[in-house]
Amino acid sequence: MSDQPRDGKGTVGDRLRALEAKDEDLAWQAGQSRLAYHSPFLGICETPFERPDGARGIYYSLEVPGHGAMVAACHQQRILLVREYRLPLGRIVWGLPGGRSEPGDDPQLTVKRELVEETGLEVAGPLLPLTRLVPSAAVTNHTIHCFAARVHDPSALKRQESEIASLHWLSLADVESMLQSDSILDAPSQTALLNLLLFHRAWLDQS
Repeated sequence: MSDQPRDGKGTVGDRLRALEAKDEDLAWQAGQSRLAYHSPFLGICETPFERPDGARGIYYSLEVPGHGAMVAACHQQRILLVREYRLPLGRIVWGLPGGRSEPGDDPQLTVKRELVEETGLEVAGPLLPLTRLVPSAAVTNHTIHCFAARVHDPSALKRQESEIASLHWLSLADVESMLQSDSILDAPSQTALLNLLLFHRAWLDQS
């Protein structure tokens, strides 16, 4: 989003910060959190709270270790999508390569490692940061970092047999059609692809 003046009333950023400042008094008061359940992959956290209207209660949220990272690998105006079984849905779905961090990872290291592990492809040149998102702020604070990347050799696909069902280079038109038809259900993949197609066409034209 541009932060340049639009109508003589300050920049977009100035106006948004003013709106945000007005809401500060409406923040909930949170007490000490307690981890009610823990596994290597996630935990359930209980946090006592008091709302501005005086109501009190216990809030339950998911705690996921580290961060997540996803990448739209691109070559000659094609984007690599993976087909992967997702147990909560009970089906194989479309999405972008990616995964969660290991101790000491930064997001770029995470996404480069996951791309190699899942597809056999290596990043060529700098990553293009697309966005970072929390899939559901009402449920978790887990943050996923999304990137786009050009790759060295697009033909060097090697599927990670333990997780990935298949790999597919798809045209931009195919990806746009899939987004319009709800064929891509994974929220971070949707967000990353929409951001790439809407705001980075010039970068795609050069890939």
